[in-house]
Amino acid sequence: MQPKSKILLLGPAKELACLDKSSEQEMLMSCNDFEQLDDAQLAGIAPDVVISTFVCGSLDCLEISQRLARAGFTGRYLVLVPDLPDPQIIVDDITESCPDIDIQIVSTAPSA
Repeated sequence: MQPKSKILLLGPAKELACLDKSSEQEMLMSCNDFEQLDDAQLAGIAPDVVISTFVCGSLDCLEISQRLARAGFTGRYLVLVPDLPDPQIIVDDITESCPDIDIQIVSTAPSA
């Protein structure tokens, strides 16, 4: 049996409050709490997958990926973005800065 991935979900506290679903495999963290972590604390969380909004608190997804990389994260990072004309720009920027992170963009725009 394959071990379950440990998922870190970052978002605004008010949006996470309605989820109320934390477990050994899922950790919900507000943007403000994430900003307060140092590299060692973040490494101790040891997520396999990180999911965040495009901008989380005062950090954008590039800054989040750089913090993750400094903490040794090499897993999948899913960035939730509104409809953008060219989301590949985000992928390219993060891949250039943090080549060991598997970046994926997920559009949150409503389907037509």
